[in-house]
Amino acid sequence: MTLQQTSDTSAAAQRTWALPATGMPAEEVLATLRGLQAQNPELLSTIMSIGINYGSSELEELRNQAHALFSHDNNMVVDMRPGCLQIEQDLMQICASLLSGGEPGVVTTISSGGTESIFNGIHCAKTRARRLRGESRPKWIGGWCAHPALSKACHYLDIELVRVPDKDYRADVDAMAAAIDERTIGLYASAPSWPFGCFDDIAALGRLALEHDLWLHVDACVGGFVSPFVERLGHPVPPWDFRVPGVSSISADIHKWAYGMKPLSVAGWRDESLLQDHYVVVEDWPEMAYVTPGFGGSRTGGTTAAAWAVMHMLGEPGYLDLTAKLLDVRDRVVESLRAIDGIHLPIPEPELCSVVYEGTDVTVNQLLNGMWQRGWMHFSVLDPPLVQFVLDPCASEILDRYFADLADVVRLSREGKIEDVDPLLSYGSAQS
Repeated sequence: MTLQQTSDTSAAAQRTWALPATGMPAEEVLATLRGLQAQNPELLSTIMSIGINYGSSELEELRNQAHALFSHDNNMVVDMRPGCLQIEQDLMQICASLLSGGEPGVVTTISSGGTESIFNGIHCAKTRARRLRGESRPKWIGGWCAHPALSKACHYLDIELVRVPDKDYRADVDAMAAAIDERTIGLYASAPSWPFGCFDDIAALGRLALEHDLWLHVDACVGGFVSPFVERLGHPVPPWDFRVPGVSSISADIHKWAYGMKPLSVAGWRDESLLQDHYVVVEDWPEMAYVTPGFGGSRTGGTTAAAWAVMHMLGEPGYLDLTAKLLDVRDRVVESLRAIDGIHLPIPEPELCSVVYEGTDVTVNQLLNGMWQRGWMHFSVLDPPLVQFVLDPCASEILDRYFADLADVVRLSREGKIEDVDPLLSYGSAQS
């Protein structure tokens, strides 16, 4: 989801940019960039709302230093860079162990982000269906809550997508089963979904996939690097990984709760044999064979180095500690929301690290608008209208201030002092 300029008459829209006629001193360039950075909202006001996944200042410093060491490296030719190759192989093996659920043979491939990881899984399924079944008009089935990357992948790959209605904020398995026909090649499950933070019934979808010989892709971009540690802390997690029979591929974002640097993700595969349908080997051109682990080509070694550094600094104890802090933030958020008269939690027991809320007698737009006026940036759900939290363990220090502001916004909304308008419209106007 991207904030876009909403007014074509803004000053920014009227500018005509060209390469400077003369260069600027480096310090002047950096000073200009610092000024532009200062226009952005305070980091902590966005830390639990727009998907920054900060973790801590110590992790941020380490990420930046590790990235700088390898930022010039091109990991498209990782085989020619022994140090980069070792980093990438280590990283893929760590991710495979976390996503496997203890199942043997699981492998991972690197991607630029969750969208590409999802694309890779669906592309592999389409190639496999064409090879084994001769399917030329493939169809995919997912829930209404499935990430937009599913729609994008199906659009690019010319796959008919059927989204079925949700039931209790998750994909309706019965509706998905009813939508299956002879052209269907795959099913999509969220672990959990981005809009609501709820796990689909992946065990049931796995049985459905096995029954109809379908590919099941699990989108664990949100939960892939949280769920293993939540489970190790003794909390229940719905079945979602390769322990579930029928799961073919999993997408999981390192740049979310593995606290890597954006953009970085992995696609997990039940076994290496599936990669024969994943890779595209290009030999019909003048140079050597061209093969990449996903759609993208050149990519910096900096992001993989940053992720490797974070994983090795934290180790399992560090991730368990951060996950415990994350769950504590979630529980404090839920408790604080329940304590405000006029706020309702449609999902009273959040399953992982996302929380949504709404007003009982004030609108979501009033809540968003009032909080944006106080510097709190948010994603929101449109269907149904909800305010969305995407939590971070370091948010604990600003919770009291946030909820004091929220209680005040509810009061002022009831008094008619906050407009019932989409704050994005106001944001766009303010930028013009």
